[in-house]
Amino acid sequence: MARLPLPFGEALFESELILSLSSSPDSHADSHADSDAIIDEAEIAKFERDADQWWDPHGVFAPLHALNPTRLRFIRDSLVQICAPAGEKKRALAGLRVLDVGCGGGLTCEPLARLGAQLMGIDGSALSVAAARAHAESSGLSIDYQTMDSTACAQECQSGRLARFDAVLALEIVEHVNEVPVFLSHLATCLRPGGALILSTLNRTLKSFALGIVAAEYILGWAPRGTHEFRRFLRPSEPALLLGELGCVLVRQAGLRYNLSLASLASAPFDSLSLGSRRLGSRSLGSQSLGSWSLDDNDLEVNYIQAYKKSSDSVA
Repeated sequence: MARLPLPFGEALFESELILSLSSSPDSHADSHADSDAIIDEAEIAKFERDADQWWDPHGVFAPLHALNPTRLRFIRDSLVQICAPAGEKKRALAGLRVLDVGCGGGLTCEPLARLGAQLMGIDGSALSVAAARAHAESSGLSIDYQTMDSTACAQECQSGRLARFDAVLALEIVEHVNEVPVFLSHLATCLRPGGALILSTLNRTLKSFALGIVAAEYILGWAPRGTHEFRRFLRPSEPALLLGELGCVLVRQAGLRYNLSLASLASAPFDSLSLGSRRLGSRSLGSQSLGSWSLDDNDLEVNYIQAYKKSSDSVA
């Protein structure tokens, strides 16, 4: 039987984060060339092996398909609040240049493109980018997908070869990278002053360990075992502090809460509830829903999403 990744060593992780916070923002901004420190090849490999399933709503990415509408609602409303000119709320996303860092198969890029935004999606997985391109083409959407890491993109923006974006998204990616402070500095570099940065990840709490790892990976089978490491989770105050040093002010945040229906769980076929099986991930979030996602301003203990606005005088 596989051993659960118990949340030991959290104090050590926090001490490392505090040390990283004690360094100046300039030291992070000068780290663009060190891409090897950001990319974790083992993390990319986790997604490469299932890259052909990105657009299967009943496959291994079924949880993201279920989460996406709720996540998109927060993104859309935040972009309207932060980026839309006064009096133009109805067409707020039209022409807005949006960068999705860690775009995967394009699950977020495509709906935002349909709302009128101009999307660029980057990912370290060439197979995921290929899947995203193929699906966008078959859907008649024009989206600029590139196999690129945050380091290279920040360099392009800093040099002026690539115009800075109105909005930058980092959804369920920060928990898969090394050197979080440097990664966040890349996001800030790619963002224009006055632009919006949207970040979502998992909180570092016992509840998130129980639900995000033990339940999701070992009991319900929503994600392959080993998808997440507890030590990589961030408390909401941690990205807020790091991004605040880079001139990005937290505007709003909410928990992404999964509301499990006990009635649906009780009626699920017994053989679909086998421990560690991926079948529950397919059944629960596909044709037979076991619950629904919602935004909760008061419950950030497991998944959460944040919106930041980059100050007009930021030098990041």
